[in-house]
Amino acid sequence: QAFLDKPAPEAKPDVPMDRLGFGTYRDRPDAWEKVWTYRRIRGKGQPAPGDLCLQNWGYWAKLNEGGNDYPFGYLFKSKADAHAERGDWRGGIDLEVLAAAEQRALAWHWWFKQHAPAGIDPGQIVLDSRVLGTSHGLAMLPYIRDTRRSIGLDGYILPYSDLTGPAEQRTGARFADRIALGAYPADVHGLANCEIPPYVVAAHDTLPFYIPFRALTNQRLENFLVAGKTMAQSFLANSATRLHPIEWSTGTAAGVAAAYMSRTGKTAREAHQSIAELQTLVRQKTPIDWTFSGADPGS
Repeated sequence: QAFLDKPAPEAKPDVPMDRLGFGTYRDRPDAWEKVWTYRRIRGKGQPAPGDLCLQNWGYWAKLNEGGNDYPFGYLFKSKADAHAERGDWRGGIDLEVLAAAEQRALAWHWWFKQHAPAGIDPGQIVLDSRVLGTSHGLAMLPYIRDTRRSIGLDGYILPYSDLTGPAEQRTGARFADRIALGAYPADVHGLANCEIPPYVVAAHDTLPFYIPFRALTNQRLENFLVAGKTMAQSFLANSATRLHPIEWSTGTAAGVAAAYMSRTGKTAREAHQSIAELQTLVRQKTPIDWTFSGADPGS
């Protein structure tokens, strides 16, 4: 969204306009400003002409309202349906759900601009297709918080319990094969059509944590590495590792490891067996040890 100097014409999208709202901010007089500045990518201080905002506002099932989050459907087809379309492969994506999510984003844009505070003309808030290079002004790809995940060497799955612990512990489990770092709480977004156990959706603190090389591997494919949300990890661990800086850290590590494996001809298991050599290479591109007071500085 772009904040223009002067109002500009923009057609109201022909999409459903239900269950939209500020959610838990609904009673705040500064709700609009808070949402605008939350994901603003250009600008500072109070909302002003020249600002750009890449909207990301959640949905609150208990309040039956929210922003451009789409919790009403699952983006990926079932394994059976994905397998059936291999002759005409479309990525295993449910295009109806994707279209509905796009409609939700357009609806939120319109609702949000119409609720601009006094002093801001709704016509000043528009979708600027030039920013993201799309005809509709939305992002080229949807932001996915959770997806299908790998199962690592020997069935390894990174558990949430290795990302947390008592405060005096200072960091999560320090793996011998650590290859990336992360620091973000377990942040679970509920689904409208799926009951998630209370212990999962409850607030979960973490400590600054490590990502092991095993989380980047796959138990069936010896020359295959993963990173980000597709890592070998539990649902709850993913809710803490899915933040972009952590994905960049694991992605860098996976890239270095892939180059190492290609150059040496080693499989993922053999690279794991040579982890010290691989860690030396990864350290040149991204840190793999926490260095704050009380943390084990590594070797």
